Amino acid sequence: MSSFIVFFLKVKHICAATTSLFNSFHFYTVLCGKLYFPISFTHCLILVFT
Repeated sequence: MSSFIVFFLKVKHICAATTSLFNSFHFYTVLCGKLYFPISFTHCLILVFT
């Protein structure tokens, strides 16, 4: 019984770590997308007008 509890806690810990990693990766992707779009848009304008 105790080994099952230990296994369950390990699985729970792995799930929590995966979820936090996914959330930080999602936040990073959204942040980069918001930063990248204005930069690429400005770069295109510079290319067009030079």
